Amino acid sequence: MAIGYASRYLCSESRLLEYLEKKGCGEHAQQIINRLKEIGVLDEFRSCELLAESYAKKFGRFSIEQKLRKRGFSNEIIKQVLKKSSYESEFNTAVEIARTKLKKLESAHSKDIKNKLLRFLASRGFSIDVCLKAVSKAMAEFKENQED
Repeated sequence: MAIGYASRYLCSESRLLEYLEKKGCGEHAQQIINRLKEIGVLDEFRSCELLAESYAKKFGRFSIEQKLRKRGFSNEIIKQVLKKSSYESEFNTAVEIARTKLKKLESAHSKDIKNKLLRFLASRGFSIDVCLKAVSKAMAEFKENQED
């Protein structure tokens, strides 16, 4: 039961502990978790890393951190995982998201579009600095393409 859950879902130790306690393994739950760690089925750092990579395709650093915390990963592991992410990759993701959103907002006024894009990226957890630069780049590219 625990092996199936741990191998199917990228989960933290605390999430697995909750699951095992719900299933009635309360007194043996920690022993089960320790055994899963020994055999390599439960690797919190790797699970956190894979989830962060997955989230990084759609979200900024702040949202990723919040989502990982919500899944029960410790602050230490989250910090280690997020250290690996670069500003450039977050910026590139924000630009891609802004380009996609910009295509959907073509009919609005330029100032409205910029504000909507900034709010949208900020809601996805990107920093203000990344939002401003990504929106500027996406809008400049959009204007160049319209002039061609």
